[in-house]
Amino acid sequence: MGKLVLGGSMSTSLFSMIKHFCLVAAPVTATQVSLILGSFIAVTLTGQYSTVDLAGMALGYNLWVAAFFGLTGILLGVTPIVSHALGAKKTESIAPIMWQNVYLGLIFAAGLIVATVSGLSPLLDILGIEPAAKTVTMQYMYAMCVAFPAMMIMSAFRYIVDAHGNTQYSLYIISSSVLIQSIGNAVFIPGLGPIPALGGFGAGIATVIAYWYMMFCYLGVITYHNKFKHYQFWSSFTGPSWVLIRDQLSLGIPIGLSIFAEISIFSAAGISMASFGTDIIAAHQAAASFLGVTFSFPLSLSIASTIVIAYELGAKRYEQAVTYTWITRGVAIFIALCIGTYSFTHIDYLASLYTNEAHMIPLIESFISYAVFFTIIDALGTPLQGVLRAYRDVTSVSIIAIGTYWGVTVPVAYLCYAFTDFGPYSVWIGLLTSTSTAALCYMYRLRRVQRKLLEI
Repeated sequence: MGKLVLGGSMSTSLFSMIKHFCLVAAPVTATQVSLILGSFIAVTLTGQYSTVDLAGMALGYNLWVAAFFGLTGILLGVTPIVSHALGAKKTESIAPIMWQNVYLGLIFAAGLIVATVSGLSPLLDILGIEPAAKTVTMQYMYAMCVAFPAMMIMSAFRYIVDAHGNTQYSLYIISSSVLIQSIGNAVFIPGLGPIPALGGFGAGIATVIAYWYMMFCYLGVITYHNKFKHYQFWSSFTGPSWVLIRDQLSLGIPIGLSIFAEISIFSAAGISMASFGTDIIAAHQAAASFLGVTFSFPLSLSIASTIVIAYELGAKRYEQAVTYTWITRGVAIFIALCIGTYSFTHIDYLASLYTNEAHMIPLIESFISYAVFFTIIDALGTPLQGVLRAYRDVTSVSIIAIGTYWGVTVPVAYLCYAFTDFGPYSVWIGLLTSTSTAALCYMYRLRRVQRKLLEI
């Protein structure tokens, strides 16, 4: 696959371009699904173990996930930089770029740990969490503090590897980590033999093991694989460079803000469910977990489009870049319709995955229904974020994301809650409205960017 991305001339026939894009996107998609699958399994096993543990873990997850993805979004800024460098045949700059990504990752991990240790307990008190659920949340988050450094360094290396078009390595590493995490969940959540049942805390322990495994795997690829060892990562040690860091932050911060805006609104939605009780928290988290799996598809296509289109732009093949944009959109819509069809015809089965308590199934089904609609609508917008990033038009992405996900979701959700009887579903109505608005804005912005470039 790497040869397809980086090797000389490529056929410009539509079929060849679709095939090429799918070959790049398939391992990225499988990687993202694998990355989410570990959390999905943790949620389902915790839900089967205890609704209280699921609620406690859900609150913990919602507290860190937005910050994590926002910060790794800044690290993702390295992808268009490296892809442009490869397309322009300027590979001598890549090793120093690697080191700056690692430095940023370590700084971000330290920030997450400090915030958790110093602010978690007071925040949970302010939210008025039930004591049993608070205990689970605290245990889960302290476990995550051990995982944060590995998460960040792993992400820093992963985006370097993916930017070279070698997305299959991420597939191998992350899919194997899912097996490790799944075994850990099966052992630590319900307990096995001499190991006691740890519930939500056990899910945190399994996550720690999985992410440290992935970090060492990526480090091995960077150090020893033929595709990367010529960069001589260790012997090419470079101290912090404000020039390189500034270049990455100029791209990464808008990317991180756009991802943070989208993920954080879901975190806020999950936290807002605390006032409706444990059952609602658990049902919402089940839908959010389902959405996490389905969201991995448009997100993967977004990442793949950045890799492919940035390379074409670096090589100054602007018409091919536009064609890849339409391919990205078509594939995203097709996958979303397939997911929607399956989900609505198997919704009772999907709900049963998250609980063994009969009274919870109808409630979970109702929340998942909203998540399915979100998946279909999101396929129109999220892939275009990756396309705009390939054009280095990252500021507009962050403005649209913040303006819609927060500027639309919050007032719409509030109005629905205040003037209708939708209750906790008001939040999902706000999310659907904001996602639709964002998709329209991304379409309009991309059209302007591409027209301007083609006129040069």
